[in-house]
This record gives sequence, structure tokens and C-alpha cells, in this order.
Amino acid sequence: MIRLTSNAKVQKCKLKSENGAINNPSAETFSSVSGSPDRGRLPENTVYLQLRRSGQEVWYFKGKKECDFICREKKNTFSAIQVSWEVGQQNEKREVEGLLEAMNLLNLTKGTIITFDQEDRFVKEGKTIRLIPGWKWMG
Repeated sequence: MIRLTSNAKVQKCKLKSENGAINNPSAETFSSVSGSPDRGRLPENTVYLQLRRSGQEVWYFKGKKECDFICREKKNTFSAIQVSWEVGQQNEKREVEGLLEAMNLLNLTKGTIITFDQEDRFVKEGKTIRLIPGWKWMG
């Protein structure tokens, strides 16, 4: 079963101080259930907010694998986006396979992985995957 669900990724921590100023939390502020630092949540939420600000419809994809964002900018213009602090040996397979599954379902030829500071482009299964730093993607 493949599900596209409305994406409701929102930080559950207090970002405003009592005087209303926005705090500047580090990536280590956001922790996973295990209590270890989870640097992926901050960029993921930043990307989500940027997509919503740009007027795109945003969903989360879950099939056999997961893809962070399926976006629709115009009536039938879709894109698939993964967000990861970095892509390396530990997570490359998971990030790429989730992106490819979503791309295959939507018949997309290009997909994007937004990272902290990596930039690359490669072809996998005949599809182009672009790694781009978040600051550049938002620029």
C-alpha cells in the first residue's frame, strides 16, 4: 500500500522566549526518542516551511520506503525531495531508495536530496538525483 499523507512536520519545542524573541537553537537541540542528537529534524522542518511559503502542496510518501516530501507546484507538476544532514555510507541506500520509489510512482526523471553542505549529481536506475546544500536550494 502506498500512502501520500499531508505533511505535518512541526517542531514540538518552544522556539520563542518569554519576551517573544525567537531563540536560535542548535541542531543538537532537537533530539530523537533515544535522546541522541537528531540533526535531520531542523533542516527537514526548514525545507517544509520553505515549500509551504512558496505555495506548494506538500505530502509525505510511504511505500516500501519513505520519501520526505512529494510536492505539487502547479496542477500536475510534482517533485520528490529527501532531506538529510549528510548522505554517507550509513544512510545513502535508505535516502536514495526512498527517493527512487517515489520518483518511480510519479514517473519523475529528477529528484533532489537537500543536505547541509554536500553537492553532487548522479544517475541511478536512469534517474537523475541531485544533492544540494539547503542554503543553495533556498537561495
